Parts: sequence; C-alpha cells; structure tokens
Amino acid sequence: MSSPYNMFGKKKADSRNLYTTVEVLPYCKGGIGRFKNTVASGLGSTIENYPFTVSFIVETDGNLSDIQVTGKDNDKNELIRKEVEKNTLKWNPAQYDGRDVRVRFPVKFP
Repeated sequence: MSSPYNMFGKKKADSRNLYTTVEVLPYCKGGIGRFKNTVASGLGSTIENYPFTVSFIVETDGNLSDIQVTGKDNDKNELIRKEVEKNTLKWNPAQYDGRDVRVRFPVKFP
C-alpha cells in the first residue's frame, strides 16, 4: 500500500478529491473574457442587466461538471446553465503540488 505522503512528509495531491485551495487556478483557453463572451453570445438579451454567477467544477481533464447558476430568476438561471453546458470551452485544470486537481470555480457576470 502506498503512503499518502511523499518522501519529504508533504501530503500528496489526490486528483479525485475536490480542492478548495490550489497553487494554480484553472483557466479557460482564451481567458475568462472569451468564456464570458461565449456564454453571452448564446444568450443574447436574456442576460442584459442580469447579474449572476456561474460556478462549476473544473475536472482534471479540463471538462466542466456540476454547473450551477446563482441569480434572482430561476428560469433565467436554468437557461444560462444549459448554455454553459452546451457551449463550454476547454479549460486547463487547477494544479496542486504539480498535479492536476479538481476545483470549484466561480465566474461572476455583471
């Protein structure tokens, strides 16, 4: 059985766990601006003057899971969630101790 610690006594990163603290944040290819533009272009006027936050888990392979939208209108939130789900861009995963790990990542829209 392998030890959960490396030879320096530091606990090894487990890529199956959901991390709350990472050394390198996940990032979207093309930047957060490109991600926001992709979401906004698919929704048009639906999100004008509608502040919301999209949060999701960036998996170790760069795919998104458990997409959640927080805003005041549940119908709009569901439309936004579906848009993010179908038109998502590939992300680079978060890293901890040199390994790709899973992390929940929020993105605020104005």
